[in-house]
Amino acid sequence: MRRLTRFVAALVAALACTLVALSGLAESVPSAGGSLRVLWRADAGRSIEQPPLVDARAVYVVTTDPRTMAFDRASGEKLWSTRAKQPFSAPPLLAGGRVVVGLGGRAPRVRALECSDGEEAWTVSVSSEPRHLLQDGDGLLVLLHSGELRRLALADGSTLWRRPGLGTRPAGMALGDSVLFVLARKDSVLALAARGGTEVWHAIEPGFYAASPALLGGELALLAGDGREVYLDPASGARLGGARRSPLQLAPPVLSGGFVVSQCTGGRVEAVDRSERATIWSVDLNAAAAGGVVASDGLLFCLSRAGRLAALRADRGGLIWKLDLGTRFFVPPLVRPDLLLLAGERGELIVYARESEGRP
Repeated sequence: MRRLTRFVAALVAALACTLVALSGLAESVPSAGGSLRVLWRADAGRSIEQPPLVDARAVYVVTTDPRTMAFDRASGEKLWSTRAKQPFSAPPLLAGGRVVVGLGGRAPRVRALECSDGEEAWTVSVSSEPRHLLQDGDGLLVLLHSGELRRLALADGSTLWRRPGLGTRPAGMALGDSVLFVLARKDSVLALAARGGTEVWHAIEPGFYAASPALLGGELALLAGDGREVYLDPASGARLGGARRSPLQLAPPVLSGGFVVSQCTGGRVEAVDRSERATIWSVDLNAAAAGGVVASDGLLFCLSRAGRLAALRADRGGLIWKLDLGTRFFVPPLVRPDLLLLAGERGELIVYARESEGRP
């Protein structure tokens, strides 16, 4: 009787997952310890090609119009919309109660909008397209396409310091303990004091890089396009070890438990043990990835460009569920303890409530 009960339960679970996969934008999805339930949907009008943002009040997106838009976090009601004259060139940033955006085109600039109503707080012209934005206390760190670095005052956009970088088209930057780590497109990583811009160390690590550096558990991880991974000491730049992954790595890795996890553009997800530097598990999702993998509460969320969302167990890579969303995506999901947000190619916004076991 027990075997029959277990068989029936397994059959029901399998049928439920099949129905979810076939239902497109499903209203609910089974998840570990609870479920995902559609909270709201909205239409931003045009394609969303930069990651969305969320705070306690609202969800913020930038579109290819180009517009910056805010939607109520609980209901999806549009709160405001502000249009720019140039295309967006960098992922937006929430900092100091403002949405900060980088604008490209013939007149590149950095622009700050008030989260409350979308009104412009300040705008600053720069020498080339902003590519990466980070907040450091009361300052805004800006990495330009030319490689130039600037620190701006969040209050008014005034320049606090500026310095040349490591060449054009830098891979990205990361911030930790008031030290800024800047990764060049090729062969080089630089550590700077974030507040003053003075050099802390400079290391040569051969390779071509497209993903930003990542601070993971007290180590600085660099992931080259050919799959070579290097771990550095953030204090000195000394090399701590390395690993090999699948090629075409364009997104930074994430830390989940004791594993460093990444997803290549072809869709393969790989977990490397932090201490052994060896691959523990690997899962091929057989679909081009929309950005990198996202880790939350022991789960890994992977979204394909074709619109297939999958949840994996972080400890062994087992598939928990997958969902065919019926639309295309450029950016990975935004995941918080209470919600999961998807922003699509045609401007679709889909917000799922993450409901833990025992909650309504």
